Amino acid sequence: MKRYLLLLLCAFVAVCVNAQEKKFNYQGEAVLGYSFGLEEDFHYVKIDVINGVRFSRCFFAGAGIGISENFSDEEFYIPIYFNAKGYFPVAKNLDLMAGVDIGTKIDYLYETSGGLLLQPMFGICTAMHKNFALNIALKYEFYSYRINDIAVNSKLQTNQVGISLGFVF
Repeated sequence: MKRYLLLLLCAFVAVCVNAQEKKFNYQGEAVLGYSFGLEEDFHYVKIDVINGVRFSRCFFAGAGIGISENFSDEEFYIPIYFNAKGYFPVAKNLDLMAGVDIGTKIDYLYETSGGLLLQPMFGICTAMHKNFALNIALKYEFYSYRINDIAVNSKLQTNQVGISLGFVF
């Protein structure tokens, strides 16, 4: 019994000593974006905020929320999603980036229910300072949703292509 307690005490001390090292880093990102529809003639301007954890130099996971505005139709969406990014180091201050956003959009104006929002992205990340970087990415957005109206109950899909500029802090 004493051996097990001593082993447990040694494991506890080892964990406490390693707790002083920073294993996970907080990462925030403010993203400006522009996208256009592939089927219809609409253009969106987007502002998103993503907060999460940088597990290593090569992996980030977090959650995002934003506003997506279509100025020609005066409609706006509020996307809420999970964000995951993989970084592939190319140089000291340059990484290739691939990621995906999975979530939904909220739209109270047109009474659409939340559907599936899927946004794969590819781009680069360049470190400008110790605690600041820029992400430039090309995005494809697939959004499948349902319109809940008394007269119409239909399922629709949109496809968009866009570019985004993220300020990482």
